[in-house]
Amino acid sequence: MSRTETADRTNIADVERFEAQMAETAGEMKALFNEFQQQLGAMVNQARIASSEAREEGVKARAALGELVRVATVIVAGQREAVHILRKDWQLHVAENSRAAGKRSHARSEHRSPAAYSRGSRA
Repeated sequence: MSRTETADRTNIADVERFEAQMAETAGEMKALFNEFQQQLGAMVNQARIASSEAREEGVKARAALGELVRVATVIVAGQREAVHILRKDWQLHVAENSRAAGKRSHARSEHRSPAAYSRGSRA
């Protein structure tokens, strides 16, 4: 065998070995890529689920806040009405006291003697 033939056989063997390694590497890369796709798909699904759950919670929170606003509006209206009634009752009470005080004052002045007016003192 000549040197050329040996070199050719070595080159052919090297090429075959290289092709086998490349095929193995390509197979491993394909397996890694498939695993990556599966994990990415799982993550996307988890993100979709989380997004859906977040939307649902947002809807619930919005409804709860709406109810809170409605109840607060009712309470504020009730408080305004209560304050209005208190003011009205207080004004009536003050007016009644003023009338009663005026009647007492008027009654006292009717019971004074003419002499008491001339002396400037009250009876």
